[in-house]
Order: sequence, then structure tokens, then C-alpha cells
Amino acid sequence: MSKHKGKTSKKTAKKKTAKKSASKKKVSLSQKKVSLTKSQFSPTALVPNAVVLKASEAERQKLENIPKWQDAFANTVSQNPALLVEGSDEFDETFYLVDFRREHVGTTGLMIVNAVSGEIEEIAGLRPGSQDRALLKLYRPEEIPGYVDGKEVLMNPSRRVVLQKEHVTVLKTLFWIPCDQSSEPFLPFYLVDNVVDSSKDRVHVRVDGQIFPTITRGGKGL
Repeated sequence: MSKHKGKTSKKTAKKKTAKKSASKKKVSLSQKKVSLTKSQFSPTALVPNAVVLKASEAERQKLENIPKWQDAFANTVSQNPALLVEGSDEFDETFYLVDFRREHVGTTGLMIVNAVSGEIEEIAGLRPGSQDRALLKLYRPEEIPGYVDGKEVLMNPSRRVVLQKEHVTVLKTLFWIPCDQSSEPFLPFYLVDNVVDSSKDRVHVRVDGQIFPTITRGGKGL
């Protein structure tokens, strides 16, 4: 989110130790590739979407009465469902990203809700008096096939792939780990498979629309 002007944020609860250590961990090899495959996603014991939206709405109502948060959360509506995000085996934290929008404007506020405890952990939104109307353009899952259609991705120095919406599958659960392509959890990734005949290519589409062939750690972050 550091690339989006007019943002203000806060943490509302103590983060897990695993998250702190992951964000500070030094990687000795520059541009080290990250494995995005968890053994399996485990939907059991997660807070239901309805509970997440109810808790985030209660928090929104408090924030809209606080001057510094009014531009971000006053007269906004959360998008349903909240986006479920998981880490890798190394960064084992699951959370919901709740997207608040104002009609005809776009996303003005975001909340991160712990998917196990249901606690609201982080909040981000427009700064008071910001000239920006929206915090960012955040793509919902149903928008991804149409958004990536026709876009060319350099998978490696000698191979390019043109994504086609009729061949694209968007995984239900998003992914995030502190990495060169996203330094904070407000910008997780959709995992998108482009399958043509027997060939499958996976790309990583950040929620703001940036497309990456791989996720790396150890190089210069965005």
C-alpha cells in the first residue's frame, strides 16, 4: 500500500510472532523464489464470512465518527464476501481482507481480520483531506478473468504467455507473504492458472492488478 497516496493505517491487535519473524527474516540469496504451495487449505475452524462482515461493520461505524477515518469509512459498504488470504508453509497465518467502498468511487478503506480469532488486526484508509477519491482499485475475484484477458506475461527470458479468460482459473483462496512484490498484507495475490491443452502456467495477480510470473524475496521490494 505504500505506493498509494493518501493512506493512513493502524494496528488494532497484537500480531502473531510468526508474522513478525517472517517480515524481518533476512534472505541470503538475492531474488530467492518462494514456494506458494501449502500442503492444503484448511477451511475448518475459520470464522464464517458473515461473522467477519458483522465485526468489520461494527468497527466501521465507530471509525466513521472519528475525524481521521471519516474519509475512509463514512458512508461505505463492505464487499461480500470478504477475501480469504493464506500464507505459505513458512508464513502460516490466515486472514480476511475486507474491502470498503463508496458508490461510484471505489475502495476507500480496508480491514484485516484474523480468520481464526475474528479479531480486527489492521486498518488502512484514505487520509483526511486526501485529493485521491479512492485508496486503490481493488479487483474482486469475478473481475480477474476479464481483467487478465489478452495480457502478456514474460514467464522467463525466452517465453511469453498471453492470458485468455476462457482458459483462466482463479483459485478461491488468495495468497500473501512478505515479498519483493508486496511488502504488506493489504496487497495479497490471486493465484491464476492459465491452462491451454496440457500446458499450465500460474501467474500471481496482486489485488490492485499488477501481474507477476513469480514471487521472490531478497531483492528490492515494491
